Amino acid sequence: MNRRSVLASLGLGALALSAPSLIATPVAAQPVESEVGSAVAVNPETVVYRRGSTLFRLPKSRQRRMAWTIDDGTSVAMLRKYLALVESENVRLTFFVYSSMSGWKTLAPQLRPLIASGQIQVGNHTAHHLDLTKLSTKQIQKELWTCHLFMLNNYGVDARPFFRPPYGAINSKVVKAAAAIGYTSPVMWSGTLADSTAISVAGIWRKAKRYVGNEVILLTHANNTQASKVFGKMLNLVSQRGLQLVTLNDAFAKSPAVPSQVNSQVQDQSIVVTWSQVTNAQTYDVFYVESGVQQTQRATGTQFVFSSAQPLVDYQFQVRANVFGVASARSDLTPPVHVTPPP
Repeated sequence: MNRRSVLASLGLGALALSAPSLIATPVAAQPVESEVGSAVAVNPETVVYRRGSTLFRLPKSRQRRMAWTIDDGTSVAMLRKYLALVESENVRLTFFVYSSMSGWKTLAPQLRPLIASGQIQVGNHTAHHLDLTKLSTKQIQKELWTCHLFMLNNYGVDARPFFRPPYGAINSKVVKAAAAIGYTSPVMWSGTLADSTAISVAGIWRKAKRYVGNEVILLTHANNTQASKVFGKMLNLVSQRGLQLVTLNDAFAKSPAVPSQVNSQVQDQSIVVTWSQVTNAQTYDVFYVESGVQQTQRATGTQFVFSSAQPLVDYQFQVRANVFGVASARSDLTPPVHVTPPP
């Protein structure tokens, strides 16, 4: 089976500013390996709150799928290897950004188009990677919001509602503080390569064979280059087990709203199409028929200027929104308009 076809991408979903509707109830709790030992145990069966928002696994689906998530980014070299993997193998990955690490800004020009296309999703892993359970509510929110603004300014995306607490350290105070600023979905994991520790390549591969599987949220790190030595074997394993790699958006989020108030009017020898802004939409597609063939143009704002209209030909337009690669339905057709020949 062709590995690229197995790993072909799904569409990404919209992230609402405070999106409880995007929060899926997790499946049965699964034991999780802690990154720092029993001091901050992350077994979901021991979590003191019962809000149904914490994600340990992907929701059930007819399709076999796994979310490969990458934390931290202390190694620029390893970040580059992950980006090369995305570009060469057409995989979809979710990165949890530790924003005070320089690589996230250094590699922003390479990350931006991959984030815009939906191959990479970014989530919030705080600014300074502190144990949030030891901080006050205001300190928790500052850690998350500093990282939030970093991603908004450097990648142009609102990463809510997904965040991963450093070390998997979480309690009800962390959940409530994060939810108050729109980070309503803490993301844990159901398997890890344990590559933040001094583990051998053979040990990483043993972990991969154990945890790569259906509905798994896999945790890896961009802190050293050890895991990159098993990338090829891991992708083969994904293929052999009939899995598709998806982002959290793919698995949990919904399509954006349909653009409304779509209008078209003639200005000079052009037709100007306008519409209302859709929350978090990154791009819009404008559809029209010309010479019997449907045409599509991409717009980044809420206006499209059609300057090549044929005189006396009626044009009607439809618009759809795109959020992280997932498209809305199309708007209703606008009334016919045409430009007249110049005198």
